[in-house]
Amino acid sequence: DETQDKCPQLAAVQTACPVVTVDASGSAKKGLATVLITTTSQAPVTVTGTVKLGKGKTAKLNGGTQVVLPGTISRFTLLFPKSLRDRLKALSRKASLKLSVLASATDLVGRVSTDTVNVKLKGQKKPPRKKGKRKPKA
Repeated sequence: DETQDKCPQLAAVQTACPVVTVDASGSAKKGLATVLITTTSQAPVTVTGTVKLGKGKTAKLNGGTQVVLPGTISRFTLLFPKSLRDRLKALSRKASLKLSVLASATDLVGRVSTDTVNVKLKGQKKPPRKKGKRKPKA
């Protein structure tokens, strides 16, 4: 009976619909960030990211949307836009930028759950060549 079912969206559940929770972790390599997502219930998950480039400029990254099943790990890839790649190339290797990644999932009744993870993006500026004597070629 639908009037007694507290979660009509799931036939196997007669209690209140479960709230989906999202857990994210991330890492970065040259040119892209990888975010791993898990959920407690099946849900569509959307991943986006932002990086402050300085001087009031921001780079936005889009990892897309995937349906994530409970008990599985889904991989999202966020490609760096040209503005971010250029900024990292100009940034000293000792400096870094912070990529803030937001993963959001919507459960069956429309409730949104989110998780945020910060990923450190290291500068990639090549150190200047040392001037000095060159070794003679043999």
